[in-house]
Amino acid sequence: MKNSTKKIFLGLLFLGLAGLVLFLVSNNAEATNVSCGDTILADTILDGNLTCVGDGIIIGADDITLDGGGFTITGDGTGSGVYLNGRTGVTVNNMNISGFYGGISLYNSTLNNITNNATNLNSDTGIFVSFSSNNNTLSGNTANSNYRGIFL
Repeated sequence: MKNSTKKIFLGLLFLGLAGLVLFLVSNNAEATNVSCGDTILADTILDGNLTCVGDGIIIGADDITLDGGGFTITGDGTGSGVYLNGRTGVTVNNMNISGFYGGISLYNSTLNNITNNATNLNSDTGIFVSFSSNNNTLSGNTANSNYRGIFL
């Protein structure tokens, strides 16, 4: 190869690798070993089932996604499976939540997406959206065998 062709090839190779690194760094959702009562601050994908006393997972930042990956969070009749207070732009999806006081609880939280979750067999509410929570989107959720299914 000529010197100029090698330089162009190496330059393109470098740009391609740099682009790949940027993509991997910006795509920060990964399976995470989350424990009961943890506050998550970044995109998180569950990597297993949880059995909790009190709260399951607390959302501690705006504009993040909690993907349950189809795993189940089971409670002891107290707390919330997923708890949002004062949060905006959060997505909670693909969760199976049972055995808590409330499955998914939103307080003072706006513009969140609660999608494709099963919140069944909680002692009070499957999904609770209250106390100045506005413009949230709930779709594809089930809330069976709770005292109240979805409370707005």
